[in-house]
Amino acid sequence: MEEEKKQEKDALTKSDLISFAFEVGGSIALPLVILALGGRLLDKHFDTSPLFLILGLLLSLISTAYLISKKVKKFSNF
Repeated sequence: MEEEKKQEKDALTKSDLISFAFEVGGSIALPLVILALGGRLLDKHFDTSPLFLILGLLLSLISTAYLISKKVKKFSNF
């Protein structure tokens, strides 16, 4: 009886999976959009195209990898 309750508690629901998918999507999209647009604006301001755009993309890749690794660790311990 106790084991069944524990399995029910440990089981992932569809809402948990959907929530995880949206969190991962946001972790990919937000840094990419913010840092790439920021880099593009800096390139226009300093006339250094595509230096800051590339730096923004690289920083977004690094931050995305970090954010996703944290979310996967949290989700795997669920």
